[in-house]
Amino acid sequence: MIVTIANHKGGVGKTTTVLTMAHLMHLSGITVNVVDLDAPSSERLAGAAASYRRAKYLGIPAYTLQNLPKALKAMFL
Repeated sequence: MIVTIANHKGGVGKTTTVLTMAHLMHLSGITVNVVDLDAPSSERLAGAAASYRRAKYLGIPAYTLQNLPKALKAMFL
């Protein structure tokens, strides 16, 4: 199953929503991967790094397009 959270505006809680949903699914025994598909920019780099650290702390694999494993890349591209 692929779940997408999207909105054109920043600061509306997309990352918080994704990490909350991923954490709940992970706690329920569902295998979860979080992939940030935002285009890279200087503002996004800091946010992506913080999101990656939060996901890692929760035990959830997190990726960007730049470090997405080939097995997962085929699902998104």
